[in-house]
Amino acid sequence: MRMQKLYMALRSFHDRLRVALDGKKVWKEELRKIGLILIGLGLTGPLLNGKAGMWPLLVLGIAFEALGLMEDSDKEVDDV
Repeated sequence: MRMQKLYMALRSFHDRLRVALDGKKVWKEELRKIGLILIGLGLTGPLLNGKAGMWPLLVLGIAFEALGLMEDSDKEVDDV
């Protein structure tokens, strides 16, 4: 049950941040950079250094990478 609550909290954060970043390309590029760094730390920590507690960085990195790669919504309304 605890993992489900953590997942829901991460999903809520992701949704709120996605709405706030809609149309802001500079921030998306920075999120992708941060995401790649966190993914690298999350992978190398357990594999090379034997620090198993760094796997949450991998999860956060994937979330930031997904935010950086998201498409902008079309705010224009085509009235015919």
